[in-house]
Amino acid sequence: MNDEIGRVATREYAVALPDGAKGKLAFALCDLSRDNALARHARKREAVGFGLLGFEGLPGAPRHPLLWVRTRSGMEMTVSDGDDP
Repeated sequence: MNDEIGRVATREYAVALPDGAKGKLAFALCDLSRDNALARHARKREAVGFGLLGFEGLPGAPRHPLLWVRTRSGMEMTVSDGDDP
């Protein structure tokens, strides 16, 4: 997979939440070596990996994908401007 944000692997899952809501979660692993804003942000955070987490059809979920960044000490998630944290 070769796209502008550098996705190297993706998976999508249908989910059912305890409240009965149904939707999809989409995970993407992105290329840390790419020259784009997402990869630069991840490198600044000293990431060992990063990607996106998207939500579809889930009430109250962010409208735009979250950026996830895995560091040596933990995991960070960033919401898009305009989405509630």
